[in-house]
Amino acid sequence: MERAAGTGSGGDDEELLLYRAEEQQQLGGGGGAERRKRRAMKNRESAERSRARKQAYLQELEQEVRLLRAKKRRPAPPVPPGT
Repeated sequence: MERAAGTGSGGDDEELLLYRAEEQQQLGGGGGAERRKRRAMKNRESAERSRARKQAYLQELEQEVRLLRAKKRRPAPPVPPGT
């Protein structure tokens, strides 16, 4: 059996494939932008956590410096005679 071009189930299959491809493009096209937004948000959150860790580390170092300076200011204990 021969079919005329563009008629019968062959044409329907082709139209269905085109429809599905367009539908997939529309779904995937918006997903890329959404994915970029999610990634940018996660990156912002990660940067914020990193800044908080850095701030805590700096405060810890500053506290250590204050303690060491205070220790340095204290007079050394006297050396016992005969040592």
